[in-house]
Order: sequence, then structure tokens, then C-alpha cells
Amino acid sequence: MDPLPEGVAVDICDRYVNEKNFAAGEALSARRDTLLAFHRLNVPSTLNVAFLSTNHIENVMGNARGTIGRVCRWRDETNQVARWMGVALLRAQSGFKRMRGHAQLGQLTAALARPRRPEAAASAAGKSATRIRTSDELALAHSRRGPAWPTFL
Repeated sequence: MDPLPEGVAVDICDRYVNEKNFAAGEALSARRDTLLAFHRLNVPSTLNVAFLSTNHIENVMGNARGTIGRVCRWRDETNQVARWMGVALLRAQSGFKRMRGHAQLGQLTAALARPRRPEAAASAAGKSATRIRTSDELALAHSRRGPAWPTFL
């Protein structure tokens, strides 16, 4: 089966979510470009799995909290915040495991260093990533899709 063109799957998902929950659909629509950004880098799909969750970050912060949580005095004059954070990260490092797709991280680095496509840069310059909607726009969108809450209330 051939893959769908870029953005078609997101459009299908957007329509489905909008039918179920208006607010969630609006949030998905607002972050459409962000969701497609990793896909546009054209890196191996094994990296998608690695970056789908925030477990890597949460693991580091949880381990660092265990070390920092025992600190009783923070002195500004000796920059102890940076020192304790350094110690906490070094202790957390001992528990790191190799993530899935680690062999392709060089390809991700190269993709991030590549210049952006001209049409992508032009479209990004013309619109902001997150635009605040006016109340009239929200009311119009609401009237098209129907109420976001049960009608029996």
C-alpha cells in the first residue's frame, strides 16, 4: 500500500477528532505544522518511535530530582544551582541506556543542519505558528461544527 501524501493523514485525523471533540480538534489544527515537521526532515522512521514519547526527558529529570531533592541550602554567591544540577545530571547519566534508533542520530543531525526548503521558509514567514483566534472566528467555527457540549444540557 502506498503511503499517503504529506498532510493527508493529518487531515483525516483532524476531521475525526473535530467530530468527537471541538477543543481537541482546534488544538490539533493549530499544531499541524509542528506535527509534520519531523516527517519533513526525511529521516528514518525508526527515529519516530524514539521521539514519540518524553520518557527520555522524564527519566533524566526524575533522577535529577532525587539528587537535588536532598539539597538543603542553595547559595547564590557560589552558583550552587548549576553545580548541583551538574552533579545530578552526572549521576543520572550512569543509568542511561541506548535508545532505539541511536545509529540514525547522525542522519537527524545532518537533516537539522540542512537549509529549509524555500517554499517552507516562505510559508513560515507569512504566518505565525500559533495564531489566536478572535471570538467571531470561534463562533463561526462552532456554528459550522455544532456545539462542543451535549445538546441536552
